[in-house]
This record gives sequence, structure tokens and C-alpha cells, in this order.
Amino acid sequence: MRPRGGFGLWRGALLTAALVASLVPLLWTALASLGVAVDSAYSPPRWRGPLGFEHFSEGVLSKSGFAASLLHSLGLALLTTALTTLSALLAAFALTRTRVKGLERAAHTLLLLTNLPLLAYLTPLREILTGLKLYDTWPGASLAGAALLAPLATYLLYGYLRRLPLEPEQAATLEGASPGRVLAQVVWPMSRPGVLATAGVVFALSWNAFLLPLATTFQLKTLPVALVDFFTFEREPDWPTAAAALMVALVPLLLILIPLHRALEHFSLAGFGDE
Repeated sequence: MRPRGGFGLWRGALLTAALVASLVPLLWTALASLGVAVDSAYSPPRWRGPLGFEHFSEGVLSKSGFAASLLHSLGLALLTTALTTLSALLAAFALTRTRVKGLERAAHTLLLLTNLPLLAYLTPLREILTGLKLYDTWPGASLAGAALLAPLATYLLYGYLRRLPLEPEQAATLEGASPGRVLAQVVWPMSRPGVLATAGVVFALSWNAFLLPLATTFQLKTLPVALVDFFTFEREPDWPTAAAALMVALVPLLLILIPLHRALEHFSLAGFGDE
């Protein structure tokens, strides 16, 4: 058996390599947005001159509709996150507190739903929203996003809530507390890290969604849809301007996820399969 120290060294090396591999594209994008000229996506960057922010001020922030798309993405992502997390918390609470044989297997099917092709959802959701006169509206777009992400969020919270002790809930029930009060005053304080971590995952997925907003909205153009304009020119794409747009798109995501970092540290799916 190899010594534990050697395994830790290899693990650290692999994590470092993975971190570098994930940060290199981000660094390339950041440098390009500040003035590094790139002839194509496959050529090495070359310095154009002094670094500056003209690509942000002239090419991105001044672009017609970009600010509106930024607000649309932020609003829809927040609404979708709130609806998805609330519905997932209620569903996971019901699943974990209902003693039915085979229910755990049913809960695992939620993960299978998240693996279905997105295209299988687009046409039905579009037709449903059109029939309800919710197509291209804030409620319709956020409900469509919640319908798509709720199975994954429920699966995550189901694994987390199964780890919580039942004694505080049972004591509150014996004192006459209603299920709503138990959920709000007992379960919520104990499950806050898991709920916040799940909300962060849902927000990131909603913020980066492309096909769903494209199929369910028209006037409410979101940021990923708007970013397509930077890559669909008849001429060669303007890489510095496109990189600046990508960096702007990262800012709200980081502002939301960084405060949730501590919740993500304490979040895990340990408990699945435990009886």
C-alpha cells in the first residue's frame, strides 16, 4: 500500500493541474478584454499596446440593448432561483419525512430527469406558456426555468435533508407546531447551508442558460442570448470586445456566488443510501 503522504501529494498535484486548466481560459479572456490582440482562437495572443478598458466602455457597455439584457438575466435568474429553491425545499421535506417503502428509489429518478435532453422540454414548455399567455413574460420565463431545474434542486436538497436529525422536529410537533411552523422555525435553520448552496447552483445554471430563454422569450433577451451577437459577425469576431462582454457577464455571477462560498464548503450529498 502506498503511504498516505504520497497519495496526498498526487491528489494535490492533480487538483493544482485541474485548477490551472480551468483558470487559463479565464486569464486569456481577461487579458484579451484589456487589449491583448488575438488573430484567431488558435493563434497565440500578442500585445497591442498599453492595457486599457476601451473595449468595455466603447464595445460593450455602449452597445444597444446590452444593459437591458444584463438586467433581464439578473431578474430572471433571481426569480427562477427563488421559485426553484422554494419548491425544491418543500418537495424534499415531504420526501424525507414520508415513510414509504421504495421512496428513495423514486427520489433517485429525479436525477434521471435532469439528464434528459433539454430539447425534449423546449417545445412542450413553449406551447404551455403560449396557451397560458405567459410566453415572453417574466412569470412565464421564470416558471419555465423552475420547471427545468426543480428536479435537480430537489435531488440535492433530498440528500441534504436526510442527514438532519428528526428529534427537534418531533419535539416541535409534540408541542403542537404545524408543519409550516416546523419547516420555518426548525428545519430552515438547520438546513440553511444546504438551501443556500442549492440556490447558488440553481442561480449559476439559470444565469448561464441559453436554449431555454431563447425558446421562451423574445423581447426579454437574456445575456447569454445577447452574447451571441459578438460571435456571429460575417467578418472575423472582434475577440477583445467579445472577451470584455464575457468578463462583464461574470461579474454578477461572482457577486452572488462568492458570499455563498462558506455554504458550499459545508454542503455535501453524504447520506444517500444510508438507512
